[in-house]
Amino acid sequence: MASLVLHDPAAFIMGDGFEYQTRADTLSATGKFGSLHMDGSVSDDGYRLPGYPAFLSLLRFSDGPERVAVWSLLQLVICHAWLLLVGRWIMRRHGDSSATYFVVALSLTLPWTHYVAVVHSDFLFAVLLFSGALCLATAQEEGAAPSVPVAGAALFFGAAALTRPDLVFLPFWLALLAGAGWVWNLRFAGARGRFAAMPVLAAALGSFGAMAGWAIRNYLVIGRFTYTSVVDTVVMFFASSADKTVVGPPGSGGLLQMLDLMLQSSMKILVGFIPALAQIFFNPSRWYLHFYMHGWGLDLKSSGVPFSELGLSGLPVIEYVYMAVEVLIPLAVFAVFARFLVAFWKGRINAPQPVLVLMGALALYLVVQKGIWGVLTVGSGQRYGMSILPFIVYFGALTFACRRDERRG
Repeated sequence: MASLVLHDPAAFIMGDGFEYQTRADTLSATGKFGSLHMDGSVSDDGYRLPGYPAFLSLLRFSDGPERVAVWSLLQLVICHAWLLLVGRWIMRRHGDSSATYFVVALSLTLPWTHYVAVVHSDFLFAVLLFSGALCLATAQEEGAAPSVPVAGAALFFGAAALTRPDLVFLPFWLALLAGAGWVWNLRFAGARGRFAAMPVLAAALGSFGAMAGWAIRNYLVIGRFTYTSVVDTVVMFFASSADKTVVGPPGSGGLLQMLDLMLQSSMKILVGFIPALAQIFFNPSRWYLHFYMHGWGLDLKSSGVPFSELGLSGLPVIEYVYMAVEVLIPLAVFAVFARFLVAFWKGRINAPQPVLVLMGALALYLVVQKGIWGVLTVGSGQRYGMSILPFIVYFGALTFACRRDERRG
């Protein structure tokens, strides 16, 4: 990162990142959320959510292109501090080996290697979401004082809902999970631990309250009662995939129209779901290597040329190595996750079952959401798996856990 920044201070801003930068600069200069024009006026915005631009504006210490380098560096520092805190949380519950595996394995995955330094909302969203999940997991532990983790969960999930629109259906998912938790308590509370449903409802209310609050803001400012008009774009993508025409003005259908288009595309989703997830997790994404090599002034002859035109024989040696590594690392991570599934089936995982149910339900929501998005849109990349990987790696880390008496020793 240091060598790339020295070559180009704004190296880690691209694509959607320019929209976040514009809104962050406007927020810093005017206190308003939107786009600043040459005449000093501001166009209020209901498209992008405010979480990440507000985060960038708090870290903005310069007006020049070097501010992107500062953002990248501070995100890198925040990531390592967060890994330290999460590692300590895991260490206290499952031992050193589990904590070490979580930190190392997550840090080796491509999204957590590249997008930590990139100006994009995926990094902040993943940190907030998994932090909220750990708060809920803490509230599930026997003898836990729930007030602090419950408040933390509500705040983290609310902030995540204002960072990316991925959680638009999460409050309903969490409400169903809380209901399932009450059923669990009636049947298994004595033998398998009691499920704390109220913290889950607090997280649901936190995320829903943040969405509703921003929808009210949009109604007052731009005249539309909408959580985010990104929904319009999603509806358009899904309609195109289902060969349907969107009827009515933008925003007339909203979430219900999105659900309807998903149902109409259900067969396509079933067929393409696994390939879409494979595209997210196991595609080595050659352009990452090209990006870094170009930043170092070492352009490859394969840069910008589709793999279908080159074939394996047309790749330079360094690209062979890169592709092998970037396929083997996620394979190793998912192999350890498979080991967890086998150990869980055999009853060998030393963790409270309510915690496993909670973390599994949150991971499942993300997998379903990202899988459907991957099927019904073109070009799903590695960054869409960034928020899922902490859950996958956490489950894998449990297979290295020490027993409670060993941790005390």
